Amino acid sequence: MESLNSLGEKSKLILQMQPKINDSRVLKLIDQCEGFKTCVSPTCFQEPPTMTCGTLHLVNSEFMVCITKLQSNPLTNDKFPCLEGMDFNSKDVVTQVKLHTTHKECTKEMMKESCGDGAIVDFDERAEEMIKIRRSATGQPPVSRRSATALLNQCNCAPANTSTNGDVAPCLKEFYQPAYDGIYNCTKEFDFFVENSTSEIFKSGKSCFLQIAEEECSVSQYNLLSTRYQDFLDVITKKPKNESDCENFHFKYNAIKCQPLMDDLGLKDAVLQKRHTKINDSRVLELIDLCDNALTCMSSNCYYFKTEVSIVSAFCETVKMSNSEFKACEWKIERESPDLSEYECLEGDDFYDPAILNKYRFYTKMKDCTKEIMMDICGEKAVVGFEKYAELSADFLIKAAKMQRAMSEVMDEDGSENDEEDD
Repeated sequence: MESLNSLGEKSKLILQMQPKINDSRVLKLIDQCEGFKTCVSPTCFQEPPTMTCGTLHLVNSEFMVCITKLQSNPLTNDKFPCLEGMDFNSKDVVTQVKLHTTHKECTKEMMKESCGDGAIVDFDERAEEMIKIRRSATGQPPVSRRSATALLNQCNCAPANTSTNGDVAPCLKEFYQPAYDGIYNCTKEFDFFVENSTSEIFKSGKSCFLQIAEEECSVSQYNLLSTRYQDFLDVITKKPKNESDCENFHFKYNAIKCQPLMDDLGLKDAVLQKRHTKINDSRVLELIDLCDNALTCMSSNCYYFKTEVSIVSAFCETVKMSNSEFKACEWKIERESPDLSEYECLEGDDFYDPAILNKYRFYTKMKDCTKEIMMDICGEKAVVGFEKYAELSADFLIKAAKMQRAMSEVMDEDGSENDEEDD
């Protein structure tokens, strides 16, 4: 069942990748997903697990193409007053849920006018799948690929007056992913992701870069790069005179290579986040190394805001915590559920109560009690770095509580509107 669970997580996360329709990777996942659905039919299990193949079909639809288009070309409230002041491109989960529930007719109108009838085929089904994705964020780790990759997706790719006479960021995005995946043989010779080697790599690897660009990028972008390669090389390899100009194309272009690292980080995390791995599991160690590489990539480029780097840094700390004796002890206590009635420090509270507020208290006001319990059950090694890990756990629970409250507000609004319609 591990493969089944992994596929379910990947199907949720792939939404962030913004693949083209009928991308071979998406079609392969759809085939695998449908195969699993056949396997987990009632003939195999009395209570078959819920699969999210709909997410993959959503990604591979005109509906999703239109959503991406609207996000790239923001619409104004003046043109669509039915938005009632909401920002269609808002990252706020509550707003996004409203756009596909209470205001879905407005969204449908916008999509039809902007993208045509093809975009609203099976609209209700697609909108419902979008809601599942938004709501599935509740209870997830504080940061994962869902938010990490969004940092680069905010890239504003408008034409600019540079030496390349245009912005080739879209082509670089298309280039770096297959280069990272090693799809083209020439990338075995040229590592385009090594830090501080951009100048030499793009000089010696010119033919490899252009080979991939010709296959992956638009004709206009490829023609621009192939005919003005030296101009592009100057931009991507030479820092501007004003190094505080972080919106400069030099920083923007170099920031794009971080995206495949974050994509990979999120996908690998999705596979492991619901598993109780052992200390120094090779997959966790690989994830930690990947975290360090992604952070190095982001930290060396001022295109990223400090808050963005800190978000990914906080996520990486939770990854490292998963490889600690502290976390191993948490899982041991959860799995074995030992009798804790003798601990007076609990003051009658239930240590196993899954409520977020209860868990939060055991990492803050009652953390000394938690520390005592962990030390008794798992030994002193379990409380090495306790203060740091308790703080990380508390921060995660705060984020989970905020998400839960936000989703509750949306559900309450949905219920109120339905009651009004019934009246």
